Amino acid sequence: AAPTAAPKAATDGEIPIWVWLALGGAGGLLVGLVATLVMLRRRRSREAAAEVDTPETLVIASPPTPGPPARTGTVTTTVPLRPAPEPAAPAAQSAPVTPVPPPPGPLVTEIRPLRATIRDGVVSVDFELYIQNRGPETADNVRAVLGLFAANPDQDAQIAAFHGAARMAPGSEPFSIAPGGIHMLKGQVTQSGDQMRVVNVQGKPMFVPIVPVALKWYAGLSIRTLRDSFMIGTVPAPGSDRLGPLWVERAAEGFGRLAAKRYVPKDAAGA
Repeated sequence: AAPTAAPKAATDGEIPIWVWLALGGAGGLLVGLVATLVMLRRRRSREAAAEVDTPETLVIASPPTPGPPARTGTVTTTVPLRPAPEPAAPAAQSAPVTPVPPPPGPLVTEIRPLRATIRDGVVSVDFELYIQNRGPETADNVRAVLGLFAANPDQDAQIAAFHGAARMAPGSEPFSIAPGGIHMLKGQVTQSGDQMRVVNVQGKPMFVPIVPVALKWYAGLSIRTLRDSFMIGTVPAPGSDRLGPLWVERAAEGFGRLAAKRYVPKDAAGA
């Protein structure tokens, strides 16, 4: 067999081909390594960016309106405010009640009711009667006569009948009142329950006592008289002059504070 030919030796100045092959492979490896490093760096940058929270934009609210602090655990909701109501017009002031003037004459009476009761079929009113002498002369041998009945359609006729009979009645123990003096007479008037006129209001019985007052006294050589009358009831409500009635069902516990108002019969008012 013929011997194999030996490879040709490289001449001076020439680079062997295997060196080029080795450099080409090393260059490819270097390019791949650089690309790999770039990809790894980008991946790490994305992972790091994903781990960092993006800060939210802060919204600065306007300062809250001062008010009471909210309680813990409660939710405060905003309720639209209703417009404030307009101030009410001042109520027209009622004209002051003109007191009923006393009958003309030097003696003037005022009665103060103390209590009213219904017991054992008898209606009674305890009172204090104040008599003032406004005349220039002393009133001697004064006697007072008082009665009791309830307000009713015939009350004016009953008052007139009482005063007609009072001239002959004995009356109280006599007393004298000097000019400018005041005499207080304390007593009680009564009437049988079956004679007391009662009015039913919404099925409840009530009555308004009337106490007629008659005075007679000596003035010099003449005998003078005074006729007066008072209605009795509970104290009027504020701003009113109307007496309250006495409700029969409240008799056991008391009728409350009482007050009196002068009453003038129609015939006497027109006289």
